[in-house]
Amino acid sequence: MKISLLLFILFPVFAPGQMVSEDNVYGLISQIFEEKEEDYKLDLDLIPYNNRHFKAGDLLNLDFLKQNILTRSFSADTTIFNRVDLGFMESQVEESRNRKRLNEKHLSIDRKYLLIHDNRSEQPQRFPEFQTYKISWPLFSKDKKAALMYVENFCGIECGGGQINIYALMEDSSWKWIGAILIWVS
Repeated sequence: MKISLLLFILFPVFAPGQMVSEDNVYGLISQIFEEKEEDYKLDLDLIPYNNRHFKAGDLLNLDFLKQNILTRSFSADTTIFNRVDLGFMESQVEESRNRKRLNEKHLSIDRKYLLIHDNRSEQPQRFPEFQTYKISWPLFSKDKKAALMYVENFCGIECGGGQINIYALMEDSSWKWIGAILIWVS
């Protein structure tokens, strides 16, 4: 009993919710959507990581990432994600299963850019006046210097797509889009 208590004090167990702070998540989302220049609405409902277009198991498959993104790098001797990162992201996928919606209060995006489902006039229409974006909960590398986020956009009849965007954290603490893995397009 004393040994296990001592081990718990010396090596605390971190719950999955403590791995990536909401500040990290909402900071990334807010920056990305604050920089958009076109008229758009961000849907607050989250896309689950196991939907009709892609499965988390595919996303967190090292061969899939190697083929699509690991070959790109920040510098000559650094890769974006490794096996440790994939395990870390897998636990984030598990944690995100309980998340159904973004918390509007944590976003620093002007409210006019948020799709509020209570307002029927803002629902996407056949020929919308704005693009609608829907995202998954972002997944971060273990060092929190890189992130993946699945993004779908809808811009009218037979206009839209889904892709996994990859972001890198810059020295000035801003996020930079560095690539994408196209999943579907219409």
